[in-house]
Amino acid sequence: MQHIRQPDPDVVTTAMPDGELIMLHLGTGMCYTLNATGALIWNLLESATSLAVIGQALFDRFDVTRDAADEEVRELMRDLAAHNLFAQSESGSGLS
Repeated sequence: MQHIRQPDPDVVTTAMPDGELIMLHLGTGMCYTLNATGALIWNLLESATSLAVIGQALFDRFDVTRDAADEEVRELMRDLAAHNLFAQSESGSGLS
């Protein structure tokens, strides 16, 4: 079974004019920055979009292959998980 990843409720964000996203984890006090691509992924996670849909959104928006878009999503998800920035819930959708 796959998981839908949603931002941890203890994470607050601020969008910057250049497209970056500043994130503060209230539980740990740690601050993080996402570039414009990461910010797009994060914003789609907030709407509980499946990882497959997020990969498609990157493919549609940027000049990348579908495989590269999916890998970008997987890589960011690994980084977010390493910093406990999202919560997981059981679901039937997502990337492998």
